[in-house]
Amino acid sequence: MRAALTVTGLALAACMLGCEAGTDVSGTWKLRDTHGYQATLTMSQIGTTVTGRLEGYGYSVPLSGTCIGNTLRIGVQGEGHDIRLTATVSGDSMQGTVSDAATGRVTSFTGTRTGGKASYLY
Repeated sequence: MRAALTVTGLALAACMLGCEAGTDVSGTWKLRDTHGYQATLTMSQIGTTVTGRLEGYGYSVPLSGTCIGNTLRIGVQGEGHDIRLTATVSGDSMQGTVSDAATGRVTSFTGTRTGGKASYLY
């Protein structure tokens, strides 16, 4: 029984460390949507939790979300908007969609990490 628990515990620990190691999105990212608008994401990540700031589209607001595997999902609320961003991240690039619940607009974008990985939280 003890051996079975030890093996199970080791397997669980290994899975927690490696199964969803995922992508670290910390740093500064420049985004450009299909309409030519540009924005800057500055993010910090601990585990799968992402926090930071979105600057662009005429405002600067805090953001929060998750990055699980290589899928980034963040939300931004403020300035009368409820923005949802979903992206697939590969190294220092990402692509995805951004939607604004207030207007119903959904736009595709691409992004590139321009600054090193941040080591701070917002």
